[in-house]
Amino acid sequence: MQIVCSRVSTAAQGPLVFSLGEICLSRLLTAPQGAGSRTGEDSSERMAFVLSPRASVLRRMKTLAVLESVNIPLLAGVLTGILGMPLTVANSAGLVLVLLVMAEGGVYWWLKSAQLSSRAPVPAGMATYRRISRINVGLLVAGAVVVGASLVMGASGAQVWPGAALWVFALLEHVNYFHLQLMHDTRADLGRLVRTGRLRRSHLARDMARVSRGPRVGSLRE
Repeated sequence: MQIVCSRVSTAAQGPLVFSLGEICLSRLLTAPQGAGSRTGEDSSERMAFVLSPRASVLRRMKTLAVLESVNIPLLAGVLTGILGMPLTVANSAGLVLVLLVMAEGGVYWWLKSAQLSSRAPVPAGMATYRRISRINVGLLVAGAVVVGASLVMGASGAQVWPGAALWVFALLEHVNYFHLQLMHDTRADLGRLVRTGRLRRSHLARDMARVSRGPRVGSLRE
């Protein structure tokens, strides 16, 4: 009897999540004479089972990308159409910042899924994302100034507070994507958080760091 083990790291971060799993398979490598065809079938089945987590990872990331793409018009429509949020300068600034970071996250998940499909070292565009991260900081500072100025000028209620809340949301989304994984919506992520007692770096942050490190091609390991 020989034990065949494959360590696979599944990826899913949500707006924000990735989970870890270890798959260990055991099978008899010695087959009776004349059972060659069955041995080949068993090998194929074993290989398909080992590779299935990668397909699960890709489905998860594509789902996250689609959800972010859907959430952008949905959030804007609900806030401005259904809830009737007034499009003041402060509110508009907060909304634009949130939608911008969500769009950046959605594009990243598409790039990440393409990377794993092609087994490239890192997703495409990580150098650009490093620049985007710095630009976001400037935009968030500008957004804070706009909201603060509105408060100083006497704006109140629905004229400014939705914008302030959206600004905080945009800040959290930026941290979640570009720095630390804040959202934990899988059992594995929650278990790791309880076990370690700390937040880990986001997947985008690790991919940006890998640009200069030359990782192994197609590695799923996080």
